[in-house]
Amino acid sequence: MACSRIHFNLNLRFPSDAAPIASTCHSPSRLSLSLSHSPLFTTTPKADNTTNSKNSELDIFNFPFISCFIYYFNYFFNIGFVCFSLLCSHLLRWIRFSRMFIYIPSFYSLCCVLLLSFSAQIAYSSAPRRTCGAVCSQMTMEEKPLSENRMLVYVPPHPLIKHWVSVLRNEQTPCPIFRNAMAELGRLLMYEASRDWLPTVSGEIQSPMGVASVEFIDPREPVAVIPILRAGLALAEHASSILPATKTYHLGISRDGETLQPTIYLNKLPGKFPEGSKVFVVDPMLATGGTIVAAVSLLKERGVGNKQIKVISAVSAPPALQKLSEQFPGLHVYTGIIDPEVNEKGFIIPGLGDAGDRSFGTDT
Repeated sequence: MACSRIHFNLNLRFPSDAAPIASTCHSPSRLSLSLSHSPLFTTTPKADNTTNSKNSELDIFNFPFISCFIYYFNYFFNIGFVCFSLLCSHLLRWIRFSRMFIYIPSFYSLCCVLLLSFSAQIAYSSAPRRTCGAVCSQMTMEEKPLSENRMLVYVPPHPLIKHWVSVLRNEQTPCPIFRNAMAELGRLLMYEASRDWLPTVSGEIQSPMGVASVEFIDPREPVAVIPILRAGLALAEHASSILPATKTYHLGISRDGETLQPTIYLNKLPGKFPEGSKVFVVDPMLATGGTIVAAVSLLKERGVGNKQIKVISAVSAPPALQKLSEQFPGLHVYTGIIDPEVNEKGFIIPGLGDAGDRSFGTDT
């Protein structure tokens, strides 16, 4: 289904050391999507020669309803006014009124049409743009193609995804239900992420009623799933049911509670991934970005390109997305929701708490 999109070029500044985000920052997850498989926003690294901080350009696909309403209201009002003027002209001619008055409505309507059209263009061009906290935005009606070097972030607007995220957020959700909700959310996100990505092979098979042309997932193409322990185990629990031919490599990364720096304590990755491998990295919480950046860096060292990696996450925050976009352009991230803040302890606000502890019933 085709759908025109209006782009907002947003320049967001996030500190490189993943400091907490101000509470005034608008959550991109509140924006609606026009398509079920369109990126919520895309990020492009941009160098800043005046400061040490880095910028990232975000394109948010959303419709400016107010400005569009003004534009189309004036458009249809003009049409209606012309029709009304013509009706008055014929009515005056029918009652045999003076000919001088017959053409007055038509001339008057022409002047009004020109005036209203001009005012409509002014109103549309000067309509207020959407802003995001301290964000400066500029709207364009032109369709701008997505750059291959942009990191794409997808928030699929599926009602089941929203449902399972809501279950995960509830602090009263018991451990078994929490883990099941995490697994179901992972199944849906994995399905969305593999939609146009998996290689297929075509052929013909004999059905009970005749010969049919079919497509299968090509088992010769290597696909890997890498859950980041331990919380990633729950999110990747149903990956084998969607992608039965995949290989699973475990990667254990812990985060220091004081410095928030990642430490790798388990690495089951191969020394070199086969050429053309497609890799799903599963990490439920993208908060400060230290863990996911360390994981993707290990994949890069083993021959996996940015465009061959897709990150699966339950909840994401701007600092992690900022780091990923700066260091790994072309990466794709699929997340259940994007929250606006990360507190001083490195937890996403409002988030869902410690995903590992809640999945396995521990309290560390």
